[in-house]
Amino acid sequence: MKEKEYMNDTSMSGLESSLIELVNSLEAVRRLNEPERRPAGRWIGIAAAAALLIGLALSFTGSPRLKDTYDDPHLAYAEAEKALALISDAMSGGARKTAEAVEAFEAPREIIDNIIR
Repeated sequence: MKEKEYMNDTSMSGLESSLIELVNSLEAVRRLNEPERRPAGRWIGIAAAAALLIGLALSFTGSPRLKDTYDDPHLAYAEAEKALALISDAMSGGARKTAEAVEAFEAPREIIDNIIR
């Protein structure tokens, strides 16, 4: 509105009116080049509703209750002990390989340190 009032003002010089027209045309071009904005809120709401429905469906179907696999608690303890020993051996093997890798990097690091000094 104000721009039109400026345009109608007879005291305005031709340069001012030309500048206002130029600014208006540049603004119009900028609006044409802007990508159309789509409301993301709608898609977020749809995704949230879908996640809620999937969660409800999974909670009602549920999984069957787990039951004890061993009747004898001593046998269950022995099996758990074997599983933990297997995990411990694997972790120890990884620790040994890590120690070997650290040793392998020591020699090149010492060489680089000597060059830098």
